[in-house]
Amino acid sequence: MVRVGVRVLVLGVLAAAMAVAAGAPAACPDAPSPPLAVGAPCHHAELNVTGECRSTWSCPYVRRQKASDRRYCAQLCRPQGVCCPAQPPPPAWREAHREPPPCVGGRVPGSPRADDLLAWTNKLRAAPCTIPEEEIDIPRVPANASVIERKCLSYQLLEFMDEDDAALTVEDDVYCKRYCANDEGVPFVVGGEDAGDYEFPHMALFLDEKDEPYCAGTLISEDFVLTAAHCAVPARVLLGLVRTNERDNGNVKVARVAKHIVHPDFFRSGGAHSDIALLQLQEPVRFTVYVRPACLHTGDDARLQEAVVTGWGYQEYDSGSGVKEKDKKTSEALQKASVDIFSREHCLEMWGDDSLHVHEKHICALGKKKKGVRPDACQGDSGGPLQVSTAGGPGPGPGTCSYLVAAVVSQGRGCGTDRPGLYTSVSRFTDWIQRWVWPCEV
Repeated sequence: MVRVGVRVLVLGVLAAAMAVAAGAPAACPDAPSPPLAVGAPCHHAELNVTGECRSTWSCPYVRRQKASDRRYCAQLCRPQGVCCPAQPPPPAWREAHREPPPCVGGRVPGSPRADDLLAWTNKLRAAPCTIPEEEIDIPRVPANASVIERKCLSYQLLEFMDEDDAALTVEDDVYCKRYCANDEGVPFVVGGEDAGDYEFPHMALFLDEKDEPYCAGTLISEDFVLTAAHCAVPARVLLGLVRTNERDNGNVKVARVAKHIVHPDFFRSGGAHSDIALLQLQEPVRFTVYVRPACLHTGDDARLQEAVVTGWGYQEYDSGSGVKEKDKKTSEALQKASVDIFSREHCLEMWGDDSLHVHEKHICALGKKKKGVRPDACQGDSGGPLQVSTAGGPGPGPGTCSYLVAAVVSQGRGCGTDRPGLYTSVSRFTDWIQRWVWPCEV
């Protein structure tokens, strides 16, 4: 199906608001009547804090809610509104304003060893191909390459592993066959379509405490996942997943989160920008053909023209379409869609009266209209990557099926409308990411 959509800042709250507006059965006898107006003071029952009524899409702290849950009844505001906390959620919800851990003996305690990049590049240059399907051009690593650039090259070398290998090490045989769905460089089709098994091995699906999907993220190292700040509360993270009905197959890894690290500017701005976070996993994951990290884009965002957004979110939803919550469906198969990247000036123009929501740390993206809809991200896709292929792209190295994450799915108005979605630029936060993920490497 064609994907239309925008971010998941709303999640299930829209259903609750619509239920109140439609005169739902009296499951919430303590709900305000009439609903509170936008700007009115309110009380957030779950967090036990005061706030004000705001539109659901503009509140950065909205979490999954249901109309049948009495805890949320009293906080409902005017239809399509929610009680948005006036202050950041309590410390139990987040770990912000914290400094990265100190280096001990050149390593972060408990972190995996750094890749032996030199050994691998030398071996790939010298070793005969087990499956001689193509020549491998391994570039020299520039002396002034950054940590993130060196990591990107090492991640691309992970394309050359046998499907049966548990992980890639210097002792392994070299396989010249690339394990990825896009190994022939076939262009992406505009619009949503199913992704291939090896195509996006960096994708992570987040599950809440009820084991329901609600956000996505990107594996960027052995033990860190990049996501949106408003998504940084998963109970579990699934890696190596392509179809949600195949969670129990041997390729899927289930990870638990040790630390939730939200960028402090997200709270300082009231959620207006810097919607980015890191999740540190309790244990490092082993890389396979199904689980492999993505690179980070460090270049000039202005040079990006086209990208791919991926996720398991809603496939059909428009804020003005009248589609009811019960009729919305997330995708069982991981979806991909090609989108165009707009200049900041064009984005401000397209957002019109609401252009104040467009920040300099945002990347604006939206697909070309096809059959009346625009490919886009939607509810459930938040936190996932906006990515560009390394094949002939801005990244270093030989990879043809590796990706550079340019941005994180953040927010928008409706799904598949004429307003571009807003994505948090990764290149604006690479220093912060490096201090947390690779603090001891220079």
